[in-house]
Amino acid sequence: MSISEGRPAGVFHRMPESDRLLARIHLRDGVIEAAALEALAVAVQDFDADHVQVTRHRHLEVHGIAERHASGFGDRLAAAGLGATGAAPATVDGIDEPSRVGWLAGDDGLVVLGAVTAHARLSAEQARYAAAVGVPVVFTRRREILLGGLTEPVAETVVRVLAPLGFIFDATSEWA
Repeated sequence: MSISEGRPAGVFHRMPESDRLLARIHLRDGVIEAAALEALAVAVQDFDADHVQVTRHRHLEVHGIAERHASGFGDRLAAAGLGATGAAPATVDGIDEPSRVGWLAGDDGLVVLGAVTAHARLSAEQARYAAAVGVPVVFTRRREILLGGLTEPVAETVVRVLAPLGFIFDATSEWA
C-alpha cells in the first residue's frame, strides 16, 4: 500500500534518509485533550514509532512510522479526533514570548505547570504520563508544555512524577 492510499493528502511524509514516515498533527491553538494525547501515545507505542516532536507551529509530528503501519496509525489519529496538516506555515509568531516554564499562578488561583523536554521530544511514555494528569495540554510556540487548572497539591505530585521522566520545570534550563 502506498502512503497516499486511503489517507488525506499531507498526513504522512517520508522522513529524509529513511524508509520511515512522519505524521504531522494539527492542534487547534496548540491544545490537545488528555484523552486524545493518551490515544496518540498508545498509537506511537503500538506502531513502534520513534517519538513525538513538538514544533514551533504548535503542532505535533510523530517520527518513525513504518510505511506498513501508516493506515492503522492514520485510523488511530482519526478515531482520536486528531487532524493532520501538510507543510507548516513559513512564519512563526510569538517566539519572543516570555518563557512559561516552571510553576505559574493561574488567574483563577490554580496552578499552571510549564515544562520542556530535551530537543522538544516526547516519548510515548512521557506523552502517556502527561495525558494521565487529565487536563488539556497546551503546546506553545516556544515548544513548552503547559498543564493548567491544577490545585497546588496536584501540581506538586505532577512535578514529582513528570520530572524523573525528563520533563524540565526549570526556566533556567538550557532547554527552556
